[in-house]
Amino acid sequence: MNDAEPLTKNGQAATIPIYVIANDLYVFFWGLLTYRIARSIETKALVLSTLFFAFLIVHSVFYAPMFPEFYWS
Repeated sequence: MNDAEPLTKNGQAATIPIYVIANDLYVFFWGLLTYRIARSIETKALVLSTLFFAFLIVHSVFYAPMFPEFYWS
């Protein structure tokens, strides 16, 4: 079973490209914002680490339990 199979099975495969584009823009703009605002390397590392751990928490705690049929490959 691949990651997109539940979406395809439920007729929601058209949302995959939209999700990928939105996710890429989200990551790009947070990176750009961090680069522009943070002055030192330590601050940039701290902000990016915080964003990474926030990503893990949101996906592990909130997203994964909502969609138990979704498998991470």
